[in-house]
Amino acid sequence: MMSQKTEDRVFRERSAPLRAATLIGMFVGGIAVGQVLAHSLTPDTEIGAAMTFMMLPVSLCVGMICWLGMAILFGVASLLRRLASGRSRTPRAIRQHTTVLPGSFVFVPVTVGICTAAGILAGILSPGRGVLAAGAAHLVTGLLYGLALWQSARRGFLPFPEEGAPP
Repeated sequence: MMSQKTEDRVFRERSAPLRAATLIGMFVGGIAVGQVLAHSLTPDTEIGAAMTFMMLPVSLCVGMICWLGMAILFGVASLLRRLASGRSRTPRAIRQHTTVLPGSFVFVPVTVGICTAAGILAGILSPGRGVLAAGAAHLVTGLLYGLALWQSARRGFLPFPEEGAPP
């Protein structure tokens, strides 16, 4: 396994089965947490329970797409900086085939936004719970899940979304 440097940390490249297991674990874990929240916060409304049940897996999928978009933006910005400075050398991260690309922090705002919106809607639809209590519980859940996704991606445990399979 080859060592990689991302920001200030050096770590070993993660194996494909470990990255796949992390992705599946985060997806299934999000479903489990959503199920617990749905039964505890919105037991009397099916639509609110369904939104709460699916909010974390949806935020994972949307976060992966946003991560890809952020990596493209960072890549374009890096290319423009290199062209403006006149350097023609390929950056070290590209030469070393770094698998962790920038922009993974986007998981946090995406997850917080989706979970907070789901919590507010679930609070409105559920007469037994208050909107603020449901929104706050969902916000905290989204923040913790987003931080876990961000750190997993940042450390190379989440696979970066790619088009197609390598040859």
